[in-house]
Amino acid sequence: MKTDKKRGQAFCQITQCPSPFFRLKHMRSSAASLHAGMTLLVFLLVSCNLLSFAQESPWDILNGRDKEIVNAFLEKAKPLITEKQEKGIAALLVFSELFKGLNEEDRIFLERVCLLSGMGSCTDIEIQLEGTSQKIKFIPIENQSFSKQNLPEKIPTQYLSENVFETYAKMMKRMEENIGTKLLVESGYRSPAYQLYLFLSFLPKHGYSLIENQRWNALPGKSEHGNPVRQAVDFISVNGVNGEENPEDFTALPEYQWLKQNAADFDFELSYPEESKDAVFEPWHWRCIKSQK
Repeated sequence: MKTDKKRGQAFCQITQCPSPFFRLKHMRSSAASLHAGMTLLVFLLVSCNLLSFAQESPWDILNGRDKEIVNAFLEKAKPLITEKQEKGIAALLVFSELFKGLNEEDRIFLERVCLLSGMGSCTDIEIQLEGTSQKIKFIPIENQSFSKQNLPEKIPTQYLSENVFETYAKMMKRMEENIGTKLLVESGYRSPAYQLYLFLSFLPKHGYSLIENQRWNALPGKSEHGNPVRQAVDFISVNGVNGEENPEDFTALPEYQWLKQNAADFDFELSYPEESKDAVFEPWHWRCIKSQK
């Protein structure tokens, strides 16, 4: 506003100059100022449009600073995650544990990632899915192991809510009776906090692209592994076939064919079939739709 006032005063002085020379001189000066002003205006309009476009565009490829925050966070969280994995309780991680010791910049970044889910803050997601109002009883699945290339490999302790565990156990009993083998739980319940850690840990693998990463790894609040109402289970065969490197390896299993024919009888369904447009085909990923019945 001050600039506009001064330009108005300059124009009045030009019109009152007695000499044509001075009038011409000041008019040229005024024209130059007007041109400069118009140039500034165009620049500001373009800048505003670009800013508006940037705000409307989805948050996707992380910039240099965001990458540094992710890498630093993963390094800070590593001791905590390792300790909980060794104790077999990583899947039950809560946000208060994950956020402990982080600086404000780290916290703000993690909250931004949680908000991408559309379910609110990290705490909001935790309350909605873990159920502050209702305590969910989780059953630990321990001492699972499979044989891969004649070498035994142990699966870390997994958890299923009580209803899902009972359904899974009945389904596997029937599968063994029918085809003489069963499937193990490679990944069961995962808390929203643990899901956030896993989501960020896979970002480097996908070029720090939030959108590309979401095709393979769900955001906290969006993973069926953390949803007690539609609890997901990732299966692996006793021979170590899980299909993650090559889905066809899993679809070739007689166990998979059995699931396609019989899983519905136990209220299990395939979450991401081949025709899915929202995610890649995951033949090993099944959800129990009677979780809270």
